[in-house]
Amino acid sequence: MGDVLEIVIVGGGFAGLEAAITLHAELHEGARVTLISDQRAFLFRPYLTYVPFGLVPERLKIDLLALTEARGIHFRQGRVGALHPEEKRIEVEEVSLDYDFLMLATGAQAEADAVPGLQAHGFTLWREADLEQIRHAFDALLRHPSGAAPRRVLFAIPPGSQWAGPLYELAFMLERWLHWKEARQNVEIIFALPDEYHMPLFGPQIHEALAGEFDRGHIAVRAGARLEEV
Repeated sequence: MGDVLEIVIVGGGFAGLEAAITLHAELHEGARVTLISDQRAFLFRPYLTYVPFGLVPERLKIDLLALTEARGIHFRQGRVGALHPEEKRIEVEEVSLDYDFLMLATGAQAEADAVPGLQAHGFTLWREADLEQIRHAFDALLRHPSGAAPRRVLFAIPPGSQWAGPLYELAFMLERWLHWKEARQNVEIIFALPDEYHMPLFGPQIHEALAGEFDRGHIAVRAGARLEEV
């Protein structure tokens, strides 16, 4: 299209943002990099597991416009309406953009409806609103009368999940938090996984390390338990 390459990246998460910054740094004036996102803010998702324990989600957000402008990257907020690969053109809201190279980095989306009852009766770790609800549920554990039958918290890996790291992290964090709040004896924690091993993709060492953490925290593990309905 010209001496300057037009590179369009769709997605304001880790992949899209890192690609935009790296490409601009490598190509300098040889390319015009445009980042498109339907959100104005970049959300640092790895720390979302701290939200149920008091972290304010707004502290995990970075303004994408300010971030991209500081690095010479063009930013456009909006939803992609249509893609025309044969014309090398993409439509964003009311605007049509031409490109030489296009990268789609829109990430994954949780499908809570894939498990009947999960949306209505369970919590996920994907949306900020869900994590705020988990915070209220955890706070309610502290108000459970001492000496009454223990409350039970179940962590379950949904079928098809490719990365359950945050769920493990949240289970261990809850166990430690309850200890600090002197309420561990009032809560039974159960962790259910569809396989016989923890994170089988990472090999036996990870399984043994996680198994040791569950034993240390007296967290019951139900292996081979596939989540089918809530």
